[in-house]
Amino acid sequence: MLRRNMLLGLLLLMLPVVSGCGLTVIEDGEVGVRADFGKISDQALGSGWHMYLPVFSWIETWNVKTQEIKEVASVPSSEGLISQLDMSVIYSVPADQAVIVRKTIGRNYRETILEPYIREAIRNVVSGYAVKALFSDAGRKEIGENILSFLKSKLDQRGIIVQDVLLRD
Repeated sequence: MLRRNMLLGLLLLMLPVVSGCGLTVIEDGEVGVRADFGKISDQALGSGWHMYLPVFSWIETWNVKTQEIKEVASVPSSEGLISQLDMSVIYSVPADQAVIVRKTIGRNYRETILEPYIREAIRNVVSGYAVKALFSDAGRKEIGENILSFLKSKLDQRGIIVQDVLLRD
């Protein structure tokens, strides 16, 4: 009886492989973006096992946990001096926004929109400050807040949530 149940279980696990179905596992902290016949579904898939037919559909796994981008930039100050700025941007794509981001920006949203906006924010904000502001606590705090405000104004409406900007070095 036990052997028969094991054989039946193995057969059920092999059924998707034999039938040509694909199987994707979406873990906690992830959502799935599914497309059938090239049309992206309006609803994200939650955690669990999801089957699909590879010829007709696909499922992308999207990380919706908090993530970090590190950026190092040489930026001009208001005096025209070049300073090296090392910063981190903490961001996430909320689960309910993953499908919208995929439809409007694409799977490479980080390279397509996030990194260019970060570089623009660094140059626009820091160029208005003197070099000494980069070395004072108050100046660094103000610069970080202004970069955060700039990024939020550009990215929140696109479905990407910028949580914090950290000036590291």
